[in-house]
Amino acid sequence: MADGTGADLVLRARVVHDGDGRRLHDARVVVRDGIVIAVGRHAGTEHRGRTLDVAAVVPGFVDAHMHVFRAARDMTAVDCRPPAVRSLAELVAALRARAQRLPADAWVEGSGYHELDLAERRHPTAAELEAAGGGRPVRLRHRSGHGVVVSTSALRAAGIDAATPDPPDGQVERDAQRAPTGLLLGSAARLVRPPRRSTADLAAEVDALSRRWLDLGITTVCDAGPDNDARVLELFALLVREKRVQQRMVVMRGASDALRDSATAAPPWTLPGDLGARLSAGHVKFMLAANGAGARGTQDRLAEAISVLARAGQACALHAADLETVAMALHALERAGPARGAPPHRVEHATLLPDALVARLQACGAAVIGHPLFVRRHGDRYLTDPDENPPAWVHRCGSLLAAGVRVAAGSDAPVVTPAPLQSMAAAMTRRTLSGTALGPDERVGFDAALALHTRWAATLCGRPELGRLRQGSPADLVVLPADPATLPPEVMAELPVTATMLAGEVVAGSL
Repeated sequence: MADGTGADLVLRARVVHDGDGRRLHDARVVVRDGIVIAVGRHAGTEHRGRTLDVAAVVPGFVDAHMHVFRAARDMTAVDCRPPAVRSLAELVAALRARAQRLPADAWVEGSGYHELDLAERRHPTAAELEAAGGGRPVRLRHRSGHGVVVSTSALRAAGIDAATPDPPDGQVERDAQRAPTGLLLGSAARLVRPPRRSTADLAAEVDALSRRWLDLGITTVCDAGPDNDARVLELFALLVREKRVQQRMVVMRGASDALRDSATAAPPWTLPGDLGARLSAGHVKFMLAANGAGARGTQDRLAEAISVLARAGQACALHAADLETVAMALHALERAGPARGAPPHRVEHATLLPDALVARLQACGAAVIGHPLFVRRHGDRYLTDPDENPPAWVHRCGSLLAAGVRVAAGSDAPVVTPAPLQSMAAAMTRRTLSGTALGPDERVGFDAALALHTRWAATLCGRPELGRLRQGSPADLVVLPADPATLPPEVMAELPVTATMLAGEVVAGSL
């Protein structure tokens, strides 16, 4: 590898996909001191250093939307996704088995459940979770990340009862007698939280995650936490500095932290100078609720808040999954206009998009961060009610690109486990777990699928120098054992990564 002495590493590949849509056969990638200094068929012939023969080289993958700390916490939680759990009885049994191995005062945590995956097609109740925990508090996170179900002990510990009011943008679900059922939606999920993990425990969990992601070729991640503030940025800086997170980190900023008041933007974050390009600030994150209110109130107040930030040069990312919140986001973005000298504003998720909203997205210049793996893992759920969820509207991609809308891919981890090659295959086939093509007209070709996970993702995270292989770009790249473009998508999805290189250093696998 390049070792900082000026010696070169030349990767002589049967094919190089440079991220800009070019496929270079029998080409070389030359790396020196962490930078790509040449790419092409005749590159490297005059350079001194090691030359290695490899099959295929692609840019390092960029995950444009994930939740690092939630994903880390899920590593130690009970996995409540299918096929491990398919009924309430199996859910209770899995939680009970974990509880029996824990101290009497420990919390039992589960994650990944969705009521529509359960045979009963309903949420568990506080009483059912109480039985599973055997007196220990239980907190079960919904797969969406926007709700939890907690046990009776957990409700009691948090002081939640029939008199507890709903918090702004949240709901404490209640039965006919007004007693909490245990289901806490939106911001109400924050009312019940297990004891905070120590920094050492969190660092160990994040370190394990980072290594897994490197094994998959992921070299840059964007944390989309809506509550991220200076304290969270400081924690990420610590993790990056100690190389517990080895990827390049882009950290979104919560809207409440980015606005001093309704008419004034807070100063930009001050990033640690010693971390250079390894840590950067991303978009300002707004959460939109399907009741006409967003993180800053009504639609008009939301538009004004985004306008304030846009004038300060800060681009915004709006969590908007359903028709109502996407329309709300577009109303605000149309009024606010683009941010000066910044990447485009982003609409996160945009699960359902009719043609009229696609046209408005294109007109206002907003980008969409989508999730191709949702089509694969969750797509069959939409097929059960095609009238409510027209397949052509679900997690659109191909038609957005054709309309001139910028699109990138994120995993939304821990909602799904990051897997870039599987996500690319899902974008190319649109096949669900049952094998049905969900909105087949939304399929894209290989080059677009690669760009969704590399160049376009990097650009929409404010890092346009990443996600491509060209002279002067950071040497973040992935070596594969075969040309993925020549393989059937389902074979490409399972292709192992030979090596992952970050800034010219092999950080996973071997060469």
